[in-house]
Amino acid sequence: MKKINSRFTYILLMIVSAVLVVIISYIYSSTLIPKLVGNADVVDTKLKIGVILPLSGSAGKMGEEVLQSIQMANLSTIELAVEDDQCSPKNALSAYEKMNAQGIDVFYIACSGSVMSVYPKAKENNDVILTAYAGSVEIRKTDDTVIRFIPDGLSIASEMSAYINEGVKQNNINLNKVMVVYENSDYSKSVADTILEKVLGIKLVDTYKSDDVDFKSLALRLKQSGANTFVFIPTSDKAFKLFLQELKKNTVVGTVIGDVNVCDYQFSTSEFNLPATCWKSKLSDSLTASYENQYKTKWGTASNYTFYNAVTTDIFEYLNARGVNKSNSIAEAIQEDLLKSGYKGLYGNYEFTPDGEIADYEDYLVRVTR
Repeated sequence: MKKINSRFTYILLMIVSAVLVVIISYIYSSTLIPKLVGNADVVDTKLKIGVILPLSGSAGKMGEEVLQSIQMANLSTIELAVEDDQCSPKNALSAYEKMNAQGIDVFYIACSGSVMSVYPKAKENNDVILTAYAGSVEIRKTDDTVIRFIPDGLSIASEMSAYINEGVKQNNINLNKVMVVYENSDYSKSVADTILEKVLGIKLVDTYKSDDVDFKSLALRLKQSGANTFVFIPTSDKAFKLFLQELKKNTVVGTVIGDVNVCDYQFSTSEFNLPATCWKSKLSDSLTASYENQYKTKWGTASNYTFYNAVTTDIFEYLNARGVNKSNSIAEAIQEDLLKSGYKGLYGNYEFTPDGEIADYEDYLVRVTR
């Protein structure tokens, strides 16, 4: 009889233990009991950031650098969700809707057209978009849903237009011999349109596509135009270099007035017998050298877009410093924090206008000759 009772007790204990294991597992998996860190109750949930950028197509090189610059930051409290939009507004919207359905409400978007495509939905959902690359003038039509850490196309176009108008006034520039050539992208077109509005009398205008590989006819049009001052507003460095090579082959000569891309590319228009005056978005010399050294050490290649890459790193340092996501309205909290207090980063001090544009853009632009 004792043996039977002993066996019964053993079986009963086993059943009770199994039931307790199931109950405890359920409680933990349902997050009814938070994980304990030290003496504080902390829900270990990383801040999820949606990253939409071109990782293929004509702007793939830029997107690769954007992603590498993000990974230069400390991401210990951040979880990235990355989608390739090829700088296509349609692809960007699809990527946004996919990530938004997963509960993501903070986004970094690189391309101007993508920002404009996503903006209406992001505004409707009370999300926030951060960018250190998108520079289209059109973004001025948005509100504080979009927070831009860099000077935009209007800032750059204003500087270029003032330079051209001053040259006309001093008889150094003849408007009849000025030709505007821009890449057919959201950013470049917006800058070109703004310059044409601010500099009355420019009649020669031409354009090309980012995926063009044959620039012979465009080069001939420039040569036959009689222009000797070329306002160049490119986006893709690959397409622009092919264009310059064709200009040199056809002995097109003159001077260039260029935007920030003309300044930032690793090659110079002067290598193709076209000296340029352009505007460069800047860090200090010491910060530029420091970032370029860190970037090359980590990735083994040079940073082609140092200013924008460094600002992107700063954005993600800021996001990481916010810690884990303990709020259901993290996007609104970030938006309020940046617009009210700004951010002092490793590479810049960022303050914003009420509509999310970088304040005092003149502090970030310098005119150079290449």
